[in-house]
Amino acid sequence: MTLIMTMIRPEGIWQSADNRVTRDGQLIDDERPKQLHIICPPLPSGPQLLLAFTGLAELFDGSPTIQWARETLRGEQRFIMPMLEHLRDRLSRDVGRSHLWNNLLLFSGGIFEGDKRFYVEIRNGEPKTRKPKREFDFVVCEVTEPIVFIAGSGEQAVSREDRALLQAQSRIRPAKWEDHLGLLAAVNRRTANTLAKKGQKSVSPWCSASYQGVTVF
Repeated sequence: MTLIMTMIRPEGIWQSADNRVTRDGQLIDDERPKQLHIICPPLPSGPQLLLAFTGLAELFDGSPTIQWARETLRGEQRFIMPMLEHLRDRLSRDVGRSHLWNNLLLFSGGIFEGDKRFYVEIRNGEPKTRKPKREFDFVVCEVTEPIVFIAGSGEQAVSREDRALLQAQSRIRPAKWEDHLGLLAAVNRRTANTLAKKGQKSVSPWCSASYQGVTVF
């Protein structure tokens, strides 16, 4: 499992995802990337997507989930919606039709498209019960106000104070785009430490943090 935090503002999208992979509660890798940066046509200025996953870390053939996603999306260029539909359909085929179908898998991220911003999820969990299903679906919602989305097994462990801090800072234009990356990394570390004190190892104190959007502040 993991902790994904996605901050969306007019200037762009900030996202962090921790690097830990566990199996049956035991740590197997603390340096596993879980993020994708995707550029869709028309190139070079088409929609860009920061996407991270939580849940099933390896596919039926043993390949890391992020590697499978890269190989699935490379090659043919697709516009943003056909690309999301292609990823959804391949997940339904390769995960939903395998013995791994009853493992939750969620891709969470933000879309930067001109002056518009969106939040996106691709998932196999029932929205209300969170029970896994064989078919994946996706949702895309436009974001018109600064906001932070939190996903993954560590979501419940993010403190009330850090949730308030994230939401408050999301409404502030940073002096440098790196500032919000530091905030996400700090909240990730605090959340991981909170879980570690409870003997839980699902979130690593180390994470990857990325920014996509306007580069001049």
